[in-house]
Amino acid sequence: MSINGKELLRYFYQRYHRAGVNGLPKYHQLRHGLASAIAEGFWKPGEKMPAELDLARFTPFSLGTVQKALRALVEEGLVVRQQGRGTFVAEKKTPMDMPWSLRVISEEEGKFLPLYPKVLIRKRISNRPPWRNILNSYSRSLIQIDRLVDVGREFLSYSKFYLDGERFSGFMKKSRKELESTNFKNILRREFGAPITKMDYLLKILALPSDICKAIGVRRGTVGLIYGVIGYSGANPVYYQEIFIPPNKRRLFISDKSSLPEGWLVPPRE
Repeated sequence: MSINGKELLRYFYQRYHRAGVNGLPKYHQLRHGLASAIAEGFWKPGEKMPAELDLARFTPFSLGTVQKALRALVEEGLVVRQQGRGTFVAEKKTPMDMPWSLRVISEEEGKFLPLYPKVLIRKRISNRPPWRNILNSYSRSLIQIDRLVDVGREFLSYSKFYLDGERFSGFMKKSRKELESTNFKNILRREFGAPITKMDYLLKILALPSDICKAIGVRRGTVGLIYGVIGYSGANPVYYQEIFIPPNKRRLFISDKSSLPEGWLVPPRE
């Protein structure tokens, strides 16, 4: 690596290594710094990232930590690996439109942090979880969609979304791209004639499940917010969602149906 490249990496570390994440595992500290740098354009879409050995040489992180951090960024879709060529910043992702349940207040007045979901799981489940009666579902299966959500390039959250497997079977045919860029409430209104008119919220603060901690890159046993949402169309519950949020400096905005976006309260016209 050239002297310019060495100084660039040292500058990267000085600028993006933040004390606020020192309590997290080392690979997540590095992942946070790299993600922030990418979000701010330090490395631009399509640009080649520094080699793993160079990152390990000119930052305090070991090669194993560097490799783990880069794997996390690959899984989140922020970087892509090209065999024989190296690691490159992925083309810029479009944030999800009209976020509602996960509205995290930004520093800009009246704005929320953008959400960048990535679908991890989409499947039918036939078991009967304790909360299944919430949906009044008598079908043989439910649809479960799990998404890892990058909140403003600041922290990761995890969402589990459940629907009736027969009435909303069309969700199984949706492209991954649509499920990552479109608010599910818009799909329910537009394609299934089920506008969401009310939401109930169930909040718990306790240790996050171990598999969730691993997925979002926090220590096992981390206490966070488990945020349950029941969405209704009229008097009928349509979906149940659980969102797992780790400790962070931001505030979550929660509102009732009185301020639902216009258009969500009525089905689209034919």
